[in-house]
Amino acid sequence: MNTVSQPKIEAVHPLREMQKAMLFHHLTDPARDEGLVQTTLRLTGPLDGAAFRRALTQVQGRHAALRATVHWKKVSKPVWVVHPHADLQLETVDWSDAQREDVTQRMRDLRETDRRQGIDLTAAPSTRFRLIRLSEDHHLVLWTVHHILLDGWSSGVVLRDLMAIYRAEVEGGTADLPAPAPESHYLRWLAGRDGSADAAYWTDKLSHLPGPTTVGGDTGTREELSGELEPGVANTFERACRELRATPTAALQYLYGRILGRLVEQDTVCFGTTVSGRPAEVPGLMDGVGMYAGVLPKRTPAEGSWREAVAEMHRQNGRDSAHQYVSPEQIGAWTPWADGRMPYDSLLIVQNYPWEELAGGGVEAEILEGGLTSNFPLTVTVLPRGNWTIFVRYAAAIGGETARWVLEELQRLIGSVAQGRDLLEQSDPPVRPELPRGQASGTAAYEPPGNPSQLTLRDIWEKLLGRSPIGVNADFFELGGTSLQAIRMFSRIEETTGKRLPPSLLLTHRTIRQLAGQVDGGGAGPDWQHLVPLRSGGKKAPVFCFHGGLGHVLMYQPMSEVLDRDRPMYALQAAVDNVGEEAALSIPEMASRYLEEIATVWTEDPLILISYCYSAAVCLEMGRQLIAAGRQPPVIVAIDTGPSEGRHVASPYTFRRPGSALWYLALLRRGKYRRATNQFIHDWLPAADTPTRRNAVLADRLKYDLRMAFYDYTWPQYPHGILLFRSRDFRLRPDVDTFMERWEKHIGERLEVVDTEAGHRTVLDPPYVSEVVGRIEAYLDKQRV
Repeated sequence: MNTVSQPKIEAVHPLREMQKAMLFHHLTDPARDEGLVQTTLRLTGPLDGAAFRRALTQVQGRHAALRATVHWKKVSKPVWVVHPHADLQLETVDWSDAQREDVTQRMRDLRETDRRQGIDLTAAPSTRFRLIRLSEDHHLVLWTVHHILLDGWSSGVVLRDLMAIYRAEVEGGTADLPAPAPESHYLRWLAGRDGSADAAYWTDKLSHLPGPTTVGGDTGTREELSGELEPGVANTFERACRELRATPTAALQYLYGRILGRLVEQDTVCFGTTVSGRPAEVPGLMDGVGMYAGVLPKRTPAEGSWREAVAEMHRQNGRDSAHQYVSPEQIGAWTPWADGRMPYDSLLIVQNYPWEELAGGGVEAEILEGGLTSNFPLTVTVLPRGNWTIFVRYAAAIGGETARWVLEELQRLIGSVAQGRDLLEQSDPPVRPELPRGQASGTAAYEPPGNPSQLTLRDIWEKLLGRSPIGVNADFFELGGTSLQAIRMFSRIEETTGKRLPPSLLLTHRTIRQLAGQVDGGGAGPDWQHLVPLRSGGKKAPVFCFHGGLGHVLMYQPMSEVLDRDRPMYALQAAVDNVGEEAALSIPEMASRYLEEIATVWTEDPLILISYCYSAAVCLEMGRQLIAAGRQPPVIVAIDTGPSEGRHVASPYTFRRPGSALWYLALLRRGKYRRATNQFIHDWLPAADTPTRRNAVLADRLKYDLRMAFYDYTWPQYPHGILLFRSRDFRLRPDVDTFMERWEKHIGERLEVVDTEAGHRTVLDPPYVSEVVGRIEAYLDKQRV
C-alpha cells in the first residue's frame, strides 16, 4: 500500500482473527462473498432528501469503520485503515412509476446486481447506499457494506444514529448521541487481558465433548427460507422464560440443540452461537461500530428435565461470557480431539440488536431484510421483533426439505414452551429428514467397502475425519484430511492390521481402495526410498521439495494441486532406510544421498530445491556439493527458516535426547506427562507397548536426531540467490533479527525476502499456498528455469 500519495490517514488497526477469516472467504470466492451484507429499509413519511443525505454524511463521519478500507498486499499483515474523510456513496433512484408487483421484482434484481458488483475493500468508503423513491411518503434504502468492518450490533447502531441525526437535521437541532469508543481503547483493553484463563476454561469445557457435531453438506450456494410465529406466541414464550428465570436466548439455544440432536442422531451436541464481544469495561463500546462479534461453542445439557436444562443453558451463558474474547482458531486449537478443526458446523443467532427506535423527523424506518450472512452449512437466525421471524440459511447440498424441517420444528417447540407443555413428554414429533452424508466436494460417487481391508480403513477414516459414510474411492485430502491426521491414520492402520506403511504413501495412494491394496500386498517393505513422486508429467524442469523437522513430506500435497501443471514435482522424505530406523546423522550425508536419488529422475542443471524449515540446511549443503563437483548452483527456495550457529544455541532441555534423565525432567517440568509416559513404557515395559505409542516415540527420536544434525552443521558461505518466505510466526519470533543477520552473513545481498500472512504450520495450506506458489513461479521465471 503506497501511502505517500494518499491523504493523511487517521488510524491503522490490525485485523482480528474473525476478520482474517472473512478476508480469506472474500479472496477465495469473490463471486459468492458471504461477507457482503445488504440491508433493506422501508421509510414511511415525507422524506427530506437533502436532510437525509446530510444525516448519512454525519453518520459516516461519526463512525470510523464507515470510512475504512482493508489492505493485505505490500503490508506485513492485513490491516484496516481509517481515513479522515470519505465521500458519501449515495445513489438516488426514482421508481414512482412502478406498480407494487414491479417494485418487488425490481428490488430483487437490484439486490442481485448490487451483489454481483461486490465491494472493493481497498477503496474508501467500503460502504454504499441507494435511496429509491416510490412516492413522496414511501422510499426504500439499500445499504451495502462488508461484514469484515462491522457486525450485526453495529448495523443497529448505525441505523439508530441515522434516524436520530435525521430528526435533528429536519428540526434544526443537534442529535444527542453518546460518544462511541475509539478502536484503540478496545485494543488496549484486549492487550491487557490474561489469555491463560480463557485457554484453561475452554480446554476444560471442550474436553467433555464426545466428538464433533456436523451436519455436512458444506457445498453449493447458500439458500434461505423464513417463517413467523403465530400471533401472541412470542409474548407467551417470553413470559414462560421469565418464569424459568432464564433469557429467551438460553431457551432458544436449548430448543435448537434438541433439534440438532435429532438431526444428527446424537444425545450431546455442539453448535456455534454469536456473542457481542463488547466488554462493559470499555466505555462507549456499545455505541461503537466495528467488527467485535464472536462465535462461541455451545453444548446442550445431556441430562435433566427441560426446565433444568434451560436453566443450565442460562448459567452456561453467564460463565461463557467472561471468556468470550477468543477466536475460532483458538477454539479449534483447544479442542483436544479435533486436530485444529471446529467442533461444530452449524450456527444459531439471536439478533438482540438496538433496532427498536427507528424513527425521526416524521419518518418511520422498518427493516425489510437484515442482510444475513454466514459461511456455515446451516445457520438459524431468530429476529425477536413483532411476531418474531426465523430465518434458516443453508448450503444447497443440505436441501430445502431439511431446512424446512428445522424451521418448522423450532416454530413447533417454541409454541410448546409457550403453552407450558413438557418437551420431554411429547409424542409423535415430525419425522426428521435424512442429512446428506459422506462425500466432500469433488470426491467420487459413494461405493461401499468390498473386502475386510477396505472395511477396516473405512472405519478408521470415518472416526478420524468425522464423516459418514465414506466410500472407497473418496480422496483423503478432498475430504478435508490434514497431514497430522494422516500421521495418526497410519499409526491406527498399524495398530489394527499390523502392517507398517510409510505416511508418504498417501501422496500417491489417496483413496481407501488404493491404500487397502498396499495393506493386502504387505506394505512398502524395506526398499522404501526417500524420493516421492508427487507429479511426474510435464515439460518444464521439476521441483524437488524437502521434508521438515518431522521427516515427512505430506505438507506439500496442497502445493501439488496449484503448481504449474507442466512442471513435475517430487518430494524427499527424511533419510531413513525404513520406518523407525535412525536418521543419517549429518547434513552432508543426507544431501549426498538425496542427490543420488534425484539423479535417478533428473540430471540437468540448475536443480530447483524447495525447503521447509529444517531442510534449508540440506539444500544449501546440496548446493555446496554441486558447485564443488563443477555443476551450476541450484535455485533454492527456503520457507520459514534461518541459519544455525551451532548446537550451543539450543535449549539444554528442549533438545535432550528422548529417554535421557534430563529429557524426562524437562517434560515433567512442562507438564508433558503423556510423552514421558509413552517413552517410559516403550523403553521399560515393552509388553504394554502399542504401535501408536511406538510410532510416537520413534517420531520424537527422529525429530531429535534431525535437530541435532541441523545444529551440528556448519553453514557455508553461499553467495548465490535464495528466495526466503517468512510466515507471520517467523516474523514475530524474538530472535528474528538474529536470524536475518545470519542470512546476510552467509548469503549476502542475494537473499530475496517475501512475507506471508500464513502461520508456520499453514504456509503450505490453502489459501496461502496459492500466493506462495505464485511467487515461486515468478521467481523461477526470473531465473529462466
